[in-house]
Amino acid sequence: MSRLLSVTLLEVYALVLALVQHVRGVRSDEAVSLLNIPVFDPPLIRTILHRTEFLSFGDFFWRLVFATILIQSVWFIYETAHGLPQRLKKTLCGAWLLSASLILSAGALSMASIAALFGLLLALLLTMEQDLKIGGLLARFKRYLKAERTPARAMRFVHDVLHHNDERLAFLIGCLWLAAMFTAYQALLYFPIVVLLLLRTKTPHWKKILYFYSPLLLLLCYTLRNPLLLLSFVQNFTRDLHALSITEHLLYGLSLWSMGGGLVLSIVGTAGIVIMRRWELLASLSLTLLLAILSPHIHDSILFLPLFIGGTYFLFHHRKAKKLKDAHVLAAGLIMAVTAVFFFPSLEPNLARDAMKKIPVDDINATILLVGPYSYEWSYYSYLPIIHYSENLKNPITKYMICIKDCPESLKGGMVAKEDLSLGITLYERQ
Repeated sequence: MSRLLSVTLLEVYALVLALVQHVRGVRSDEAVSLLNIPVFDPPLIRTILHRTEFLSFGDFFWRLVFATILIQSVWFIYETAHGLPQRLKKTLCGAWLLSASLILSAGALSMASIAALFGLLLALLLTMEQDLKIGGLLARFKRYLKAERTPARAMRFVHDVLHHNDERLAFLIGCLWLAAMFTAYQALLYFPIVVLLLLRTKTPHWKKILYFYSPLLLLLCYTLRNPLLLLSFVQNFTRDLHALSITEHLLYGLSLWSMGGGLVLSIVGTAGIVIMRRWELLASLSLTLLLAILSPHIHDSILFLPLFIGGTYFLFHHRKAKKLKDAHVLAAGLIMAVTAVFFFPSLEPNLARDAMKKIPVDDINATILLVGPYSYEWSYYSYLPIIHYSENLKNPITKYMICIKDCPESLKGGMVAKEDLSLGITLYERQ
């Protein structure tokens, strides 16, 4: 009963975070995934998202799914934190749930969130010593299945999948690695963990090489076959690199690092990685920090979180960690909560959504001229073709015109300002 109540409360938490993101509306990077445009990420998840475009509530449905997966994944942490006192297990779970990066990303349709979930699974596999830990996890699943009176076939299936066997474990790691590769390029940051996990298995070397390099080669082939994806990646990275000074890049990287674990978990997790000499986690942390410095994006902060969880787990096995007092835990939780409030998503208006609500839905033969910076949410919210204005465009004739900035007077001929939207955006209609 207590487990059911906990699951329900966590789901309410996920629902609230999904609603917050839904109120903000679909943003440019989310629109890319929902429209299945190959400019940022590999195809696995965005193809699935695109299959539900016919649903009027499709974006909220997937927000709830993403939030649920991230929030309920705390059970993986709880069940694999073997050897820790109950108080430290709950502390580790609370650190995951209160991290600013999780609160910011849960409910957002960001592929970095799913990449972080894969990173969490890989980090938790590190915490399992070969026989004892996987066997203990299997025993827990078997007890649960018996309690739920699951058919024997399901029990045999779970036994075959989870029971320790180097061949099956290496295959499982390879499948996780493949799925991560085709979800988000950021999953490459976790390759040191994958290497160590495969090396730790007693499978033939050719299978280890196959499980590690095959996903990389498949991803490379896919990227080379989609030049738009490669070009967009290079352009965005170059733009991010030159948009800020060196000092600003460093400050943004530090900000994403602190946001990743709500400051407290960031410090404790990093200390645990260094003190316990987890070189594979340190290598992934260094790569993630390098990405945050060179190309800072706020949703990438969650990529730090599974590494901090892994580092904190290993630190909690240190003898002095057993002496952690409740007052220390309470103070850490308070700091993390304050940090989460500081980084909480802003509820600024969604300009594309507000503008498209002003255009009659029955005007299906019209076109829209957009004057100003273009982002993909305009294509997501518009059911009419959009022409993005440029100086090379000669005599565009459209029924509607949206001016994000001051429009040239030559475009206003025959147009009447229909409504002034927020932040100086004006909607014009041809008479």
